Amino acid sequence: MGEPAWAGWSGTATCPRSDVTAEKRRPPGTSIVVMGVSGSGKSTVGAALARRLGVPFADADAFHPAANVAKMAAGIPLDDDDRYPWLNAVGQWLKGHDDGVMSCSALKRRYRDQLRSHRSDIAFLHLAG
Repeated sequence: MGEPAWAGWSGTATCPRSDVTAEKRRPPGTSIVVMGVSGSGKSTVGAALARRLGVPFADADAFHPAANVAKMAAGIPLDDDDRYPWLNAVGQWLKGHDDGVMSCSALKRRYRDQLRSHRSDIAFLHLAG
């Protein structure tokens, strides 16, 4: 059978067939993290995807602790120590939401691994932009 059609997907996808439901296009119980660089459309695509699939959506930016928000507002970049509690909060949300969609940069493998430590069945959709 091979990999699912959406594995490693990059680009624009359309499904003109009305008989192909969301359940047939992805495994049930799989959370999706829409990832990419700033400005790549993670939030827009993630929200649209969640709406299309009829599942919960969250934007990882809403999970930053106040200290991170203050640092970013002051123009100070976050380091891995700053990101650790944030990624844990994102991971907890994913753990509690079967079939949820999250927009999150998750650019480093260790960040994705940290998310997977909360839930192993996550599909990462990387937007290049």
